[in-house]
Amino acid sequence: MGKMSSSYHAPASVVVSSVWTEAVPGAYGAGSAGFVLGNLGDSWATAVPGAYAVGTAGYILGTNLNATVSSRSSHTAANVWAVATRQLTGSQTFNLTGDITGNLSGSVGSVSGAVGSVTGNVGGNVAGTVASVVGAVGSVTGNIGGNLAGSVGSVTGAVGSVTGAVGSVTGAVGSVTGNVGGDIIGGLGGYEGNLVSKAFTIDGNLAQQDNLFEVTGTVRVLALWGVVTESTDDGTVNLFKFTLDDTVVTLDITAAFDLGNLLDVGVVIFKDLVLTSPVGLLPSAIAGVIEPATNVKSMFKEFWLSKSMSNDTYIRAEFTGDLVTDVDMTVYIRYFPISSDGAIAAV
Repeated sequence: MGKMSSSYHAPASVVVSSVWTEAVPGAYGAGSAGFVLGNLGDSWATAVPGAYAVGTAGYILGTNLNATVSSRSSHTAANVWAVATRQLTGSQTFNLTGDITGNLSGSVGSVSGAVGSVTGNVGGNVAGTVASVVGAVGSVTGNIGGNLAGSVGSVTGAVGSVTGAVGSVTGAVGSVTGNVGGDIIGGLGGYEGNLVSKAFTIDGNLAQQDNLFEVTGTVRVLALWGVVTESTDDGTVNLFKFTLDDTVVTLDITAAFDLGNLLDVGVVIFKDLVLTSPVGLLPSAIAGVIEPATNVKSMFKEFWLSKSMSNDTYIRAEFTGDLVTDVDMTVYIRYFPISSDGAIAAV
C-alpha cells in the first residue's frame, strides 16, 4: 500500500496577520530581529546630539538646529541695511567699504587713504598730523598743537599764541598784545620796533663805565631812554652820557651832562636831538610836555649802530660819582634789525 502525504499552506493574509500581531520582543533572543525591533523605542524621543559621533545625522541635527526656523531671516546683509539703520555699540573691528551717511561717535584708530571731503563740523579733536587741507577751513576753535605748513588765507578773530617762527605775514596785523620774543627783520609799517631793557645802578667813585647792551650786526635805533626807579644819593652824578664801545674805540651817542640832584624817582632821561647833544630830561615832580623846538626836528632822531668786525661792541652808560652815589635806573632801547644778524641784547 502506498504512502499517503498531505500539506497545508496558510493563506497569505493569515501569515501577514500573524507576523504583525506578534508581540516583540516577547521571547525572542538577543540579536534576533524580533528582539531588535522590540527594543527600538521612540526615535523622536531620543536626545540629540547625545552620544552620536561627529559627522552623524544625530550630531549635526542636535548641534546646528538650535533655534526655531521662524526666527531665521531670509534677508541678505544688503536687505537688512536697506530696511532700517542699525547702531554699532562697543568696540568694533571690521573694514567698511562705502559711505557713512550718519554720525560716527567715538574714536577711529586710523584712516588709511584719502578722505575725500568732510562736510560739517568735526566736533572733537584731531590728534596727529593732517597732511593737507584743500579748500577753506571755516573756523578753528581751540589750539593747533603742531605746525601749519603752507599758507593761511585769513584768520578771523584772535590768535591766542604762536610758538615758533612765522615765515611771513602778508597784510595788516591789527595789534600785538604782549611781547615778540624774537626779532622782526625789516619794518612793519606802524610797528614800533623791538624793545629791550636793562636795569643797572649808578654808583661808584670817580669815572665809571657800565655795559648795558651788546650790539650785533647792524641795527636802526628808534629811541633810547632811562627811568629812575630808586634814588638814594644823586648829588654827584655828573658827566653822564651814552656811548658805543668796542674796547678799542669809544663813540659818543649823547654828549656828557651833569645830572647831580636831578635824578628823583620817576625822572626820565632820553637821547635828545643829534649825537652831539646831551640827554634830555623829563622831571617827575611836575607835569611836563617836551617837544623839539620849531627849528629842530630831530628829537628822538633815529640813528644806526653797527658792531665791530673784530671785537664785542656794547652800549655803555658813562658817568662820574663818589663813594655814596646810589641811583637805580632801567634803560630802554627800541630798534629794528637792519642786517640778518642785527640785534641788541641786555648784558
